[in-house]
Amino acid sequence: EEAESRVLKRIESFDAKKKETADANGRSDATKDELLEINAGGNIIFARRSVLTQIEGSRLGAIFSGRWDNRLQRDNKGRIFLDVNATCFEAIVDYLNDRNISPPDHPPDPPSVDVENEEILARLLEIFGIHDIIMESQSKVTIDRNDWMVIRNWLKQEKSNGIMKLVYSSTLNGCSLATFQEKCRSIGPNIIIAKDAEGNIFGGYTSCSWWQTHADKAFLFALRGNYVVSPLKFDLKAGRQSHINTSSGPSFGSTGQYVNTE
Repeated sequence: EEAESRVLKRIESFDAKKKETADANGRSDATKDELLEINAGGNIIFARRSVLTQIEGSRLGAIFSGRWDNRLQRDNKGRIFLDVNATCFEAIVDYLNDRNISPPDHPPDPPSVDVENEEILARLLEIFGIHDIIMESQSKVTIDRNDWMVIRNWLKQEKSNGIMKLVYSSTLNGCSLATFQEKCRSIGPNIIIAKDAEGNIFGGYTSCSWWQTHADKAFLFALRGNYVVSPLKFDLKAGRQSHINTSSGPSFGSTGQYVNTE
């Protein structure tokens, strides 16, 4: 009983210190239903705390958790002020609103903006710590956040680090070469991720659309599978083909590596 009493006292002391820290830096009475008024780069945006904090473990969630409310910058009317691109932040909030009401198996499309703001949006998603989580929810192949981090690092090496968007899924669109051609004909730089019957997860990247026969940059990769201890990347030589094989599917190189969509 004495030992149990000491443990309970330590827990009470910890909870008291936790509340003291919360009161000093933020608000211990913050509620998820609270409507926040945010000045984002001069645009006033309203969003519920629950919407902004729904992605657990993200920097965005931490900022608006209430734990740091007293430390956040405010404008002259007491609104939370974020020195960010207003268009990009609004796109993120719109996405989060849609995500909050969407079933897990039908996530909304990633946030999108016009071409001139795409790099800013990509950077903002990274800063808020939600880019990889968004892409994880888009993939119908079973890959996790760590896999997306690996893929994104590879894409950075190829200087192709924009916002990724799901354009074709055999689960959603059917396993059809004709559908793949229709949806992926002119999409520009793209990445394919596939899972075979044995559970191996692999894919490839090409810097050009699928009807162009030569890519400036392309690589194959293996994330998981037989004899794959850690993710592997195989660069294709410049000028090698990446094209649609009309009898099978997307093909990489000149030696017949391809994904059969049938």
